[in-house]
Amino acid sequence: MDLLVWSFLGGLLAAAGGYYVARFTGSGRKTQELQLQLEAKRAELDDYRRVVFEQFGETAQKFKTLNDSYVDLHRQLAKSASC
Repeated sequence: MDLLVWSFLGGLLAAAGGYYVARFTGSGRKTQELQLQLEAKRAELDDYRRVVFEQFGETAQKFKTLNDSYVDLHRQLAKSASC
């Protein structure tokens, strides 16, 4: 009878150990998967920021060109008005 109790307890302990090992191993895989997803989203965000930064640069250059044209136009009108 004593051997039966020890066998039962050993089996119970092995089942509990297997459960925890499986749980932590599965959790490690999930953590890796989430880490990879996070890195992919960060790369996507970095690409988006780069594109937006470039577009703002282009817009700023166009506003500078427009401003320079208005300055030239103002000078031309002032020159014409003084004649």
